[in-house]
Amino acid sequence: MEPPNRTAPSERRRAAEAALRRRRALSVSIGAIGLVILFAGGIASLFSPPFTYLPFILIELVGVALIVVSFVRLRQVGSPLARPPAK
Repeated sequence: MEPPNRTAPSERRRAAEAALRRRRALSVSIGAIGLVILFAGGIASLFSPPFTYLPFILIELVGVALIVVSFVRLRQVGSPLARPPAK
């Protein structure tokens, strides 16, 4: 029988902080991609004929959806470390 995995609280906290940084970085990346898609769709719709607006509007909606997803992920990211450490 294997001994139980007993990691020190500092190691668990360090691992939680690293995971938090990774999730935050991913959320920022998703938001940045959403902004690029949003502005690319907007600029493309400015230079296209009026009857081809629909695809570009859909692209803009995808960009907005990605931005919303990034904000939702950022709100969820802060919760694990929000509570004070146990003494």
